[in-house]
Amino acid sequence: EMFSTPISLPSHFRSCELRWQGCNLGNRAALPRTVTFSQRKGHDIAFRDVRLRRTFFCPSGILSSPTHLSVSASLNVPAATAAGVSVHHKILELKTGDGITINNITPQIRGFLQSTGVRDGQVLVFSRHTTTALTINEDETRLHHDIFFYLRKLAPEGDDHHHYLHNDLHLRPGIPEDEPMNAHSHLMAMTLNQSEVVPVMAGELALGTWQSVLLLDLDGPRNRTVYLQVMGI
Repeated sequence: EMFSTPISLPSHFRSCELRWQGCNLGNRAALPRTVTFSQRKGHDIAFRDVRLRRTFFCPSGILSSPTHLSVSASLNVPAATAAGVSVHHKILELKTGDGITINNITPQIRGFLQSTGVRDGQVLVFSRHTTTALTINEDETRLHHDIFFYLRKLAPEGDDHHHYLHNDLHLRPGIPEDEPMNAHSHLMAMTLNQSEVVPVMAGELALGTWQSVLLLDLDGPRNRTVYLQVMGI
């Protein structure tokens, strides 16, 4: 048998449902009708919709068989305003070189973070192209060449031995006149990340000693854009 009833919650909880479950509910009136979540306050929540679930064991003697009381609550906290949380956006623009290039965009990200005044939170970095990718790694010249070799071995440029259907430009109506034969660049991008998230601690990017945020352009030269979002307090 299942019995459901509304219960009272603080104003920052949007909804809640209380359920008793058991073979014989016995004296329902003896069960509590109000549950207070004093350990969770509205200003502790930084997300729009956070669902909490708590299970309370009923006192012995109230129910004639073992059972439990389960509470589910949903918080409704406005994004970008809860607890002073702020969200900042920026489109980073850069021009890349020929072929495959690795571009360290950490200084630009750090500069944008400092301009927001956010002390604790995170930075989202998002690639806005199908032939670019993001990674967090060491920015070292010889490692760059190792990465180039690895990617070209993974997805070689189209030739007599590697034919890509995407490169059949005559079979793709409506493409621009300067459309490149870049199927290999798309395949490279699919094996890499399109976004990275970096924690922010005390107003600084929480990167390791040798870590940098790198944008890989796999089909340059191009004018590229990267979306940045800083969220925190």
